[in-house]
Amino acid sequence: GGMSRRMNRLITRTGRAVLKRKLESIQESAGIQVEQVPAQYTSQECSGCGYTSKRNRPSRARYACRFCGKTMHADINAARVIQSRRSWQQPDNMGPKARTNTRQLLDQRFQHRWNRPMEGAVPDVTGAPGAHRTATANGETDGTSKYHALVQN
Repeated sequence: GGMSRRMNRLITRTGRAVLKRKLESIQESAGIQVEQVPAQYTSQECSGCGYTSKRNRPSRARYACRFCGKTMHADINAARVIQSRRSWQQPDNMGPKARTNTRQLLDQRFQHRWNRPMEGAVPDVTGAPGAHRTATANGETDGTSKYHALVQN
């Protein structure tokens, strides 16, 4: 605390560089495979269904998916998400737009897997994949689905 932004940035980057070198040395000496995984949204993505939303993380320690209803400790969910991302093709754009690129990839994967609209198309999806409900302005569910209305038209 009390350090400048520049000093904080230097300390953070130095720590990451040391960790990266240590992992590389372990990889060489022990033959352990080390994979880089995009860290963006790991705490907000469901390890079961892949739905990503800020509202999935109601507290620091608790995770509750608003799409499939899965609940667990947030750190366990994030660890499972990281494990599942090991097989991803790494995006080319890992610079300043990495967060946007990762979000687009997550939304595309979710849409392809569940054949559902991406984040924002249905504002407050809750319940099982077959039982879509949308929240009204006062927080009650009216039983109708904007998604089904779009499909029927």
